[in-house]
Amino acid sequence: MSRGDWLPHGVAAVVVALAAGAGVMVFKWMYEGLGAAGARWIEPLGRGAVVLLPVVGGLVVGLIARYLIGAERHHGVAGIMEAVALGGGRLRFWRIPQKTIAAAASIGCGASVGPEDPSVQIGANLGSMVGQALRLPEERIRTL
Repeated sequence: MSRGDWLPHGVAAVVVALAAGAGVMVFKWMYEGLGAAGARWIEPLGRGAVVLLPVVGGLVVGLIARYLIGAERHHGVAGIMEAVALGGGRLRFWRIPQKTIAAAASIGCGASVGPEDPSVQIGANLGSMVGQALRLPEERIRTL
C-alpha cells in the first residue's frame, strides 16, 4: 500500500485513539462521581443502609439494559473479539452511551466488576463508528 493510502487511515487511528482516551476518562469521572454521590446519599441513613447502594445500582442497570439496550449479541471483550473476527468489526456503536452509563452506574454503586471491559467497549465502538462513517474496508475497520 502506498503512503497516500496509509495517511487517511493513520489519521483515523489517531482520532479514534484520542476519542477513546477521552471517552475512558469521562467514564472514569462518571463512576467515581456516582460513587461519591451515592455515599453522600447513604450517609444520613446510617451504616446499615450501605446495602441499598448496590441494590439501587442494580435496578438502574437492569432498567437501562431492558429498555435502552435490549438484546445484545456481543457481550464483553470476548464479544468484541468475535465481532472483529467474524463481523468485520461492525458494532452497534449507537448503544455505547447507554452501555457506558449502565457500566458507570454498576461500578459507582459498588458492583464487583472492573472498568476494563467498558473501556474496551468504548474504544472498539468508537473505532467501528469512525470506520463505518468513513466507509473503510472491513480490514481497516477491524484495525481501528
